[in-house]
Amino acid sequence: MSQDVKVDPVTGLIEEVSVTLETKPQTQDIPTVSNVDKEQREYKKEEISEEVDAKRAEIELTKGYRVVDVPPYGELHIHKPTIDDDYAADLAYAKEVSRLMDNDPDIPTTEEMELKLEKRGAWTKVDEETLSDLRGEVVEIQTKIVLAKMEYKSSSKLDVKTKISELTKEYEKIRLVFLKKQATRSRFMSLTLEGRADEKRLIVKMSHCVKYPNGKRVWKTPEDLKKEKDSEPVGRLVFEFITFTQGVDPRVLEQIPDLLNEIGEIAI
Repeated sequence: MSQDVKVDPVTGLIEEVSVTLETKPQTQDIPTVSNVDKEQREYKKEEISEEVDAKRAEIELTKGYRVVDVPPYGELHIHKPTIDDDYAADLAYAKEVSRLMDNDPDIPTTEEMELKLEKRGAWTKVDEETLSDLRGEVVEIQTKIVLAKMEYKSSSKLDVKTKISELTKEYEKIRLVFLKKQATRSRFMSLTLEGRADEKRLIVKMSHCVKYPNGKRVWKTPEDLKKEKDSEPVGRLVFEFITFTQGVDPRVLEQIPDLLNEIGEIAI
C-alpha cells in the first residue's frame, strides 16, 4: 500500500495518509483570527459608535438641547439660546462694557491688547494667520469626511471605510492643534474689555439655557450662578454648553484636560 507523508500545518505533527483512507488536517476546529477579521470587528465598532453619535446628533438637532449628567445636579438639559436669551446676554455685555469703561479705564480693548502682544512677540500677526489657516484645515477635513461617508453609504466598500478612519484621525489631530492655538489667544483676550464683558454674556446665557428635565432653570438668575462655590461642575457645564452651542465635539476636547480647564474657566 502506497503512503504519502505529510506534515500538519497546524499541529506540526507528521501524519500518514493511505490511498484507501485519507485524513485531512482539522484546521477549522482550531480557532484562528485573521487580520481581516480584526479589521471587520473594528469597522463594526466604528459603525456602532457612529450610529450612537448620529442618534445623539439627531436628538440635539430635532429637540434643540443636549442631555448631560453632571453631579451633583444629575440629569440636565442644555438648550440652545433663543432670541430672547441672546438679547438678554447682549444687553448684559453692553452694560458690562459701559461699567468697565467708567470704573476701570486701564483695561485694554482687544485692539490695544493685540498691539501690545505684537510688540512683545507674545501673539503676532503670524500667529493670527496660523490660527486662520488651522481653522481652514479643520473645515476642509470635515468636508472630506462628509463626502467620504456619503460615498460609503452608497458603496459600503472597506477601502472607503479605511479612508474615513484615516481622515477622522487626521481631523482630530489638526483640531487639537487648532484648539490649543485658539485657547492661547483666548487667554490673552479674556483680559481685555471685550473679554471681561463676554464672561458676563456667557453667564447670562448659561443661567437661561441650563435646565432640569422638567424645564426649570438650574439658576434663576445670573447672580445665582455666580454664587456657586464648587467650580468643577460649573466648569463642566461651561464645557458642555460651549461644545454644544458652537458645534465642538466634546470627545476631542476631552483628550486634553489642560485645554478643557482653560475653556471651562469662568470668572464668577
